[in-house]
Amino acid sequence: MTRLKKADIDSIAQRLDGYDARLKRMTGLSLRQIACYASGVDEALIEDLLDRVRIAAVPVTSGLGVIGGFSSAVAAIVSHLGFEAFVTESCDDAGIAEGKMRGADILMFADDERFVATTPGWHYVVENSRATAQGFVAGLELMTDGVAGESVLVLGCGPVGVAATKALMDRGASVALCDIDQERALAALQEIGREASDGISMENDPQTALERYQLLFDATNVGNFIEAAHLTPRTVVAAPGMPLALTKEAMEENRGRILHDALEIGTATMAVQAAANLEQSRSQEGHDI
Repeated sequence: MTRLKKADIDSIAQRLDGYDARLKRMTGLSLRQIACYASGVDEALIEDLLDRVRIAAVPVTSGLGVIGGFSSAVAAIVSHLGFEAFVTESCDDAGIAEGKMRGADILMFADDERFVATTPGWHYVVENSRATAQGFVAGLELMTDGVAGESVLVLGCGPVGVAATKALMDRGASVALCDIDQERALAALQEIGREASDGISMENDPQTALERYQLLFDATNVGNFIEAAHLTPRTVVAAPGMPLALTKEAMEENRGRILHDALEIGTATMAVQAAANLEQSRSQEGHDI
């Protein structure tokens, strides 16, 4: 997963209301509604689950260690959606055990490689990379009145870029992949699958590619390479990548057409998918009984 810095998430809890208002202006939907739309989940189902699903954010200390405030930011986002959420006092395995003992229905935790949501029984796992891609693709679609038949440039062929490509193609878009690492780009094509990848074009130079596409999905971890000159009044950008690929000038001049956050959309989509999966599992168990 993208390596966040403490400064990226420090004020998330305090700015959630303002961020939600901005999302509504840009997409017409709130954070929870975008997460539901991205996941194909009826918001009424999530509203019904809000007082029946408890979510624990568990700090993890492996690898480079805990990013200060990460678990608190996750819990704040989940609480903003309306779920009951808490941060475990213990970390790692002890935190997972604590979450289970305190009645958490869903556990959310991250190390250097993965950020997941799962149940204490490990019946399923929701991956942040896929959820983030789905959430931002949904946002891009809402900002453009649909991506079907449109060409989208996906910058970066890591897990988020691959997942975004699949989500965009599912919504009828044509995708051009661009990564400065050609081996990673070819690996992405292989992962997407031969039949699907036949409809994907490749771009080798991001600087020249940026001049030819109006819809951009930034899944890189490289900052400040998309300049204001690369964008037109018709350009729309979905940018989950950290650090932000756009320069400060490009961001300021085009703020109303750039969807970007450090954690919010991905975490919200994870929580909605995990809750919906949990309810489906409960319903199946009840039916079996």
